[in-house]
Parts: sequence; C-alpha cells; structure tokens
Amino acid sequence: MNISFKGGSSAQQSLITQAHQLAETLATNAKSNINTSADYSTWFGSGTKSSVESTYQNVIDALNNLSFEYNLESMTMDQIGNELFFCYGKDSTETNKTVITWIGMFSQSSLDVVKKAAISIIDMVATTDSIYDTEIASDQDGSKFIAEYDASTAVITPRNYMYFAELFA
Repeated sequence: MNISFKGGSSAQQSLITQAHQLAETLATNAKSNINTSADYSTWFGSGTKSSVESTYQNVIDALNNLSFEYNLESMTMDQIGNELFFCYGKDSTETNKTVITWIGMFSQSSLDVVKKAAISIIDMVATTDSIYDTEIASDQDGSKFIAEYDASTAVITPRNYMYFAELFA
C-alpha cells in the first residue's frame, strides 16, 4: 500500500488510511465469497462469476500496488456530513492516482465513516476496471434492478461491486 496526502488533518489522514486498508480487506473478502454468498445474485444476477472475480482481483491489485495521493486540501475540520466519496483527479496516471474528496465527512474517526469511505474507494477503483466512467445506478435499488434484468451490465457496473463488498464489513 503506497498512499500519501496533500493537506488534511492528521485525524482525516488516519481515517483515510484506515479506509484504504479496509477497502482492500473488503474487496478480498468479497472475492473469496463470490461462489458461496447467497447475495451474489442480488448484485450481479446470473453474471459470470469469473468476470466478477477478475474485477475484484484488479481492485485488490490496484489498492496494493498503485500509488494513491489523497488530496484533502478542500476539506475543513468542521465539514458536515457523514460520508466521504472519492474520485480521481485530472492528473492521475496509470500507476499514480490522485484522489480528491467528493463529499465531506466528520473529522472524528468512527468505524461507520471508515466503512463508508472504504466502499467508496472500492467503487472508485472498480470504475477504472469498467468500460463505464460514470455510474449506471446511483443507489441500491438501481443496482439490484440492473442485476435482475441485465446481468451482463451488472458485472461491469462499479456500484454493484461496492454494494456486494459492503456485505463483508
């Protein structure tokens, strides 16, 4: 894991470090439960399990092997909101990812905030392994609908990877 920070308090940096580590753990757990989880079809329908395994492996590899710089300069200590979403910055390269915050979070550390940030990291990293740069489904209901009616799209929708991985938090 190679992460660095631009700005942000030490508490915010610690929270994001925990979230990055948890994202790798959740992706690993999701990958290892693809064949046994009753919830697989909820998020991927009858989609090809080998394709889903491959995407999770790519997420795991990226989290472990790429360089991530989390740019927290726009965050403040008193930002309201309890979620933190990420997106890649314009100066990201194939091996060095600049990550910017999309929605703020509380400055205190809590497991719930770390979990939400971790699944957002999975969503962001899975997006780079998908043909889609933007989300097809913006919430759980949309992701479940895609899985039920178009499994081939569900297995390439990053949000579905996020929701499935969240089951193992």
